[in-house]
Amino acid sequence: MAWKFLKSITFFSVFFIPHALFSHICIDVEEFEFRSEKKDGIRISAFNTDTQNFEFIKYFPYPQKMDSSLPFKDYNLEIKYSGDIIFPKDFDWSKYILYDGAHISLMHDPITPQPITEIKEKLSKFTAAPTGTDFQVSFYDEKGIESKTTFSNICANRDENNTERGYLGEMATKYTMKSFGYECRSSQDQSRHGFDGVFVGSFDQPILLLTESKCREELNSAKDYCAKDLSERMIHQKLQKTKQINTQKIITKFIDKHPQQIYKLAHRILPTGASQWHMEQFNKETYLYNLLPMLSPEAPNEDKILILRSVQQTLYRTPQEFLKACFGVSGLTKKSLAELLQ
Repeated sequence: MAWKFLKSITFFSVFFIPHALFSHICIDVEEFEFRSEKKDGIRISAFNTDTQNFEFIKYFPYPQKMDSSLPFKDYNLEIKYSGDIIFPKDFDWSKYILYDGAHISLMHDPITPQPITEIKEKLSKFTAAPTGTDFQVSFYDEKGIESKTTFSNICANRDENNTERGYLGEMATKYTMKSFGYECRSSQDQSRHGFDGVFVGSFDQPILLLTESKCREELNSAKDYCAKDLSERMIHQKLQKTKQINTQKIITKFIDKHPQQIYKLAHRILPTGASQWHMEQFNKETYLYNLLPMLSPEAPNEDKILILRSVQQTLYRTPQEFLKACFGVSGLTKKSLAELLQ
């Protein structure tokens, strides 16, 4: 049985979650191109969201005939360069959810979003930096012969190597969040402005997760990245730079109405292919403290309203008390206010 998961070969991505198993294996199929080495083709990677490590990363060159199959036999799947996936006759569709980019084909009940307490407990197992040998990735030539290199040196060109590993890190974060049942929101534009990831859990009191993914040869821990790249000050800067207007509105609404429901997660992929996580709750007071020096008459009105509403809720028992204080500071009288509002 064949399932075509793309109309063209410009972009495709598949995500498998075997529901009936204890392990969640996410398989991502995507194009790659290393211009400096004149290499391009198909990358297939598998990330285990339970053990939080890569199972494999394999690179296949484009063949002369696009209707041929990749030399890939894992999970009894046959993947063609044309975009067809051939499933075995005894494939159990009830065990899988398949994602192909923006379209979702549900072959099983949707994943129920996990409470934040369960996510905290699970990710707390991966706060240390596990040691070990570098993870090995595989490259195949036109004859299917395999050669290996380390995860740290997928490509000899530094910029392309960083871009490739950055994609793999964000992919692993995205699939981890999806395995928790959280919806992915558009978070970056073509200029890479914005957040690495924005995820929403649908509850009576919804949860917002802001993520930062790192896959670099640095000594910084996931906690360090959280403090730097997901600080309340940086969150504001990213919020102002992003061109994803709908996502910007969602985050602003959470900050305004449900700040206690916002969590920051930093995810670091180590050279071993394993994960390190750090999670903190968003702090609205710190956010506003950092926001205040940035304000000016030209600042967005949404920021001014956010500051005023926070001051009113923090320092005054009623809106009337707040308004009286404003009149006293500004020198406004009831008459001048009435004239101003006309």
